[in-house]
Amino acid sequence: MFELTGHHLTIQDLAQLPTQGPLNITLGPGVRDSLVTTAIHANATTAYGRTTGVGANRNTSVDANDNEHGLRLIRSHAYDAGQPLPEGLVRAAMVVRANQLARPMSGLRPEVLDALVSACNDGRSPIVRRTSSMGVGDVAMFAAVGLSLIGERPWSDGSKKQYLDTIQAEDALAFMSTNAALIAQAALITFRIEKLLYATHVITALTHVALRGNPEAYDAKVHAARPHPGMVRSAALMRNLLDGAGKAARVQDPLSLRCSPQVHGAALTALEDLKRDLDIELNSVTENPLYIDGETFHHGGFHNALLALDLDRLRLAMLQVADLSVARLTKLHEPSLTDQRPFLAHGPATASGTMMLEYTAISALAEVRAAAHPACGASTSYSRGLEDHASFAWLSALEVDRLYESFVTVLACELLAAVRSLHLEGPVRIIPPALQTAAASALVLPVIAADHELTPQIVAARKVVVALTQI
Repeated sequence: MFELTGHHLTIQDLAQLPTQGPLNITLGPGVRDSLVTTAIHANATTAYGRTTGVGANRNTSVDANDNEHGLRLIRSHAYDAGQPLPEGLVRAAMVVRANQLARPMSGLRPEVLDALVSACNDGRSPIVRRTSSMGVGDVAMFAAVGLSLIGERPWSDGSKKQYLDTIQAEDALAFMSTNAALIAQAALITFRIEKLLYATHVITALTHVALRGNPEAYDAKVHAARPHPGMVRSAALMRNLLDGAGKAARVQDPLSLRCSPQVHGAALTALEDLKRDLDIELNSVTENPLYIDGETFHHGGFHNALLALDLDRLRLAMLQVADLSVARLTKLHEPSLTDQRPFLAHGPATASGTMMLEYTAISALAEVRAAAHPACGASTSYSRGLEDHASFAWLSALEVDRLYESFVTVLACELLAAVRSLHLEGPVRIIPPALQTAAASALVLPVIAADHELTPQIVAARKVVVALTQI
């Protein structure tokens, strides 16, 4: 059960939400009373979007007898396009929005929050499409939610159950003025990326054993001399996985092994910074205007340059991690490092072995590189020039999903080569106990010595990569 107060929602809470079915959400003590108090104050003020138009229409007053202003706003701002977003994301966004509205600063009627909570508890979410936000508010998504609440837009189950009588002037902008969808997407991303970075360490450790790498690069004394937290954490994880590995084959390894704590650690740090900022965003309010302690404030708190930069940084960090994985894959095909056949081949001298894994991995790396391109490197001007900047944080958040899929393929290729190297005849390698446990599902991947179709093995390896979890 979730009790929403506007102060205590966590990333973990969102990760545990079921993607389908009813939820069990309640409002914290005093939430509705506080909303009523703020709404009374807000109704006595002249405020943007409530008594005026929006955007370049900000100087146009709403006629006192105009009862359709709120409905027009919510209808006209439902402009989403493209493929539908995952239902689990839309549900998480609705929960984030309900938690934000539990803080009494929006000025909207408490009945609107009641309706949103009721829809969540009934397990309903609208179909909302991907193309909608520029990172200065998820107004299109919540216009769609608002239309569903009043029965004008179907829920994803096809029904048009009505939870709210109408959208009034005080409800429309107050309900739409949010980054709840962006926050929900970014929060859900963190768990997938954290798991993927752990899998990266496990696969790197397998490659280290296959190449008989030198563990000095992970020594605690080395990282105490340059104690960046992410690098320290990455090196410690490698030490744990490799404790008990055999003797090193060389004094110094290629950078793709030796510098893995620096590269993987940078990604871990980027992820931790994103999580820190999300902890704040999940329990913040961004409606414009805000009604606080009897005062009205017009502001730009809905703009999310911060998360745009966090997400861009994370994707660029993950690109470097993927690039290192491809580099290690090529080393697994190098006889001078493995004391095995080129490309880990078996049979005739012309056998290709896993040569083509490099081609697959490099192709996937190109896709990671495209998905890592910064989203906030450009801006725009719209609404007759009044709104003259955009963070594009939403695009950055969506691109993490695209990067994730290609990244898994990169890791799957390295994993297949590492496991093959460990299974085929070659120098003695000792797989340490912690690594055997962490990589148990990987070490049982079938190894076919003779040249064969690689596609089924790549598919199987991708599943293993996704399934690897920290013990």
